Formats: sequence, C-alpha cells, structure tokens
Amino acid sequence: MKRLRWLAAIACLALIQTSPGQLVELWRSVPDIRQIRHISWTTGVVDEEGNVTLGSGRALLVVRFDSQGHQEWYREINLGSTEALNSSALLSNGTIAFGGLYRAPGIWRSAAFVFTRQGDVVAHYNEPGGLGTGSIAGMHGDKIVLFGGSQTAVKTTLFNHQLIPIWSHIYRAPESPSDAGSGFVASDLIARNPVYASAVVFPRLICLDASGALLSAVSFDFGYQELWTDGSKLAIYGNGKVALGARVHHPLGQWQNILYGVDARTGIDWTHWFPPNGNLARLWTDPKGRLLGDWFDAFGRQYLLEFDTISGSVLMSMAVPLPGVRRYERYGLFAYDERGALYMVGVGQDGQDGQYLNHRPLIAKLDRNFRPVWYMYLDLPFATEPRWTRIQKDRLYLMTGATALPPLVKYKILAVRSEGDVSGDGCIDDKDLAMVLEAFGTANPSADLNGDGIVDDLDLEEVLHNFGLGCE
Repeated sequence: MKRLRWLAAIACLALIQTSPGQLVELWRSVPDIRQIRHISWTTGVVDEEGNVTLGSGRALLVVRFDSQGHQEWYREINLGSTEALNSSALLSNGTIAFGGLYRAPGIWRSAAFVFTRQGDVVAHYNEPGGLGTGSIAGMHGDKIVLFGGSQTAVKTTLFNHQLIPIWSHIYRAPESPSDAGSGFVASDLIARNPVYASAVVFPRLICLDASGALLSAVSFDFGYQELWTDGSKLAIYGNGKVALGARVHHPLGQWQNILYGVDARTGIDWTHWFPPNGNLARLWTDPKGRLLGDWFDAFGRQYLLEFDTISGSVLMSMAVPLPGVRRYERYGLFAYDERGALYMVGVGQDGQDGQYLNHRPLIAKLDRNFRPVWYMYLDLPFATEPRWTRIQKDRLYLMTGATALPPLVKYKILAVRSEGDVSGDGCIDDKDLAMVLEAFGTANPSADLNGDGIVDDLDLEEVLHNFGLGCE
C-alpha cells in the first residue's frame, strides 16, 4: 500500500508544469507614502473592478490602487503609538472596513474604521483593552464583528456598516485572559479562542450565535503546563462545528500539537494528537467544505493534511510540492480561486531565517483534488516573506515584505495542459474542447490530461471545469 501511494505521488509530480509562464505580470506598483518607511502591508481587499485597498501592519495606514496599478490615495490616521491594522472586509456598498490596535495614552485600544472608495473615514470605533487583536470579520448583511478584550473579559461586538453597535457580548471567567485572541465567523456562528493563565496556560473556545447568545464555553485545561493556540488554528466546518488546534507542552518535556473537534452547543466531539515536536501552523476549510491543515514535522518538512470531520483522523497527507532550488522553501499564505484550486504562496532562501540570502517569493498551485499543477519562483529580487495575497477573476495579487520598498504586483493566471489547455496557448476555450472531443476514446497523449492512457470523461470534465481560465 505504501508503495502504491509513493507511485501515485510520483505520477502527480510528473504532471507539474515547471515552465516560467503560468503567471504573467500585468503591473507592479510601489506605494507612495512619502516620508513613511518600513511599512508592512498585511491585510487588504480587492473589489469587483480590481481596485486594491491595503492596510499596514505597522501603522494605521491605508493605501488604494485602481485596477491598472495607479495609486489613488493613502490615508494615515494618527491616534497614538504602536499602531497596526490586521484585518479587513469589503462591504457590499463598496466601503472597506479595517480592524486593528493602537496605544493611547498608555492604554491599548481595539479599533475599527470604515473607508469610502475615495478614502474618507465615514465611521470609527475604538474601545479600551488591547488583549484582543482588534481584528474584525465581515458577516452577512454588511455586518462587522470586532474581536476585543481586556485583562478581565473577552468582548465580542457586532456592528452595522456604519459601526453602530447591534449587540455586544462580554465573557468573564474565574481566570484572567492572558490573550483574548481573535475569532472566526460563519453565517450563523462566531467562535473565539482566548488563552487563560492560572496555574497552567490553557485556551477556551467561546461560541456565540448570530444574535450574540452564548452557545458554549469549552475549557481545555487538562493540567498541562502550557497549552497555547492562536487565530490561525481556528476553523468552522459543517453545521455548527468548530476545529481548534493547540500546541501542548507535554509533561515528558516535548512539544506536541493537538486538534479538537467541537460541537458549538454540546462540547468536544473528538481529539487528534500529532507526532511530537512538529507544528500545526494553520487550519481552514476549502470551498468543498473539507477541513484542512498545514503541518511541519520535526524535521521542518511541510505537509498538507485533510481531516475527517467525524473522527479527526487524517484522511490525506501530502508533502507540499517544492522546486528544491533553495535551501529553505516553505509556504505561508493560502488562497483559492473560483474553481476551487489552491494557491500556496511562500518563500525560498539560502540563508537561515532572517537572513535575506537569495530570497524569492514562491507559488505553487494544486487543483481541487489536491493534484499539483505547477510551481514557480517570482522575479521580485528584493522581496522577503509574502505578506498578503488575493485571487479574483483569474488574477493573483501579491504584496511581500522587502529589504527595500515592497511592490504590489498583479498577475494574470494562465492555464496549463493538465488543466485542459490542449492547444498550449494559455487559455482553455473552444479549441481545447474540440481537440479533446476529437481525441475522445483514443490514447492521444496531447489530450490525455491526467496521463491515465486514455482520453475519456475525466479529461473532458477537466476542460469543462476550467473553461475560460487564462482567456480574459
């Protein structure tokens, strides 16, 4: 069985297209923020017309570009010190909401702002208590959830698009939160994962419904010396189910990850323990509703995992495809296109972490069935770790960190043969469909997209699923 799995993995890797044409750069623009330097752009939105609005992780600073890469405006909000924007949401009326933190005067405050397309601040809200991340999440009906907190309580507030509070929920426990955490929002469920400290460090999972009513507050205090979590290890799946990942300092002295599956009303459904000394970096659900994770083993090798939502067992484990060109290669950002393909964005380097030696952004694409499609390094010579990415209408937007001023780059995504581009022009259209139909039932290798020796329904399905990719 293991041999068959290895052969299947090798067959998938053989399908990867490695020629340098999968992404075509349309434009790159460096934000003109005048005297302001050392800015890291970590959150943003892309609207239907392709306009991009970015927020800074090192200041209350917002910049906007039009669909052709021309900067329209930037706005700096001076409210205090140690300012940062860390989350954003595009509202249906075209306004853009940002959430973050700042310190004034000597007190941490969570904050939310709403900008018009022209750069005017039409709403602003702040509250004391910087133990929360100050992050926001969009909710249906142009509502905004702000994740706040203080040294005594965890606070969750729902606003309308003008930042007028609809309801606020305050959760207090016998212990004091050491980190009020961020949260995750689905259509009718809000989950928070604060961390508490008493004799040990442990998280709680707080679940609220859309009206702000408390559904449950599950404690994960099992006597371990330290059990820690963060916002990247939280996902909502199924009907009222929440996955929470945590890193445990085991009594034997090892660090170990654990994954909990929790019913928002009844409590813990299942647990899954990972091998020691690895790291579960992220949890998320894909467009098919599958629960996925991003795992590094004890040797630093990175894997994509799929979990069974009934038992928590690992259904699929695959080493992420890497070029193997540089000494260290890893992915840290994950985004999906409208066809369900996964784009993993990362970096390759030859030096240790923090040493920008031959640093280059790296992107890999997997199809909706986790089959590797292509990977490539990007021509961004001064770039460091990618900070933000979005995919919309077969366009990929990327902002990296940089040793110099980082550019915002927009790429056109081209199709490759394994996706249905039989003609090889980067576009899946009527020509490709006609070529597959003409070769149907034969062993024509040019139309045998999955390499199984016959042109059949599977190849035709691939062309139809990806029809239009690379054509606009």
